[in-house]
Amino acid sequence: MTSVFTDRSVRTLLRQGIEHLRARNVPSYTLAAELLLLHVASRDRNWLYSHPEEVLGDSVARIRSSDTAFDGQTGILGNGIRGYS
Repeated sequence: MTSVFTDRSVRTLLRQGIEHLRARNVPSYTLAAELLLLHVASRDRNWLYSHPEEVLGDSVARIRSSDTAFDGQTGILGNGIRGYS
């Protein structure tokens, strides 16, 4: 199922990602949410916290299961990118 958030600011998307991963007991949920958002936005971590009010476009803000599937056991994103060690 595809979800689209109405508020697409970096701050809101990060907060929602953290809440989503925490509710599913993903280890290091804050780091995982940061990495997922950085991956879909193609940005670095400095950008993430220096532009919290920036609104991301529909293609970035739309969370698709193929891009965001995260295995909490292995730390691997659905597309094979390692989320953390």
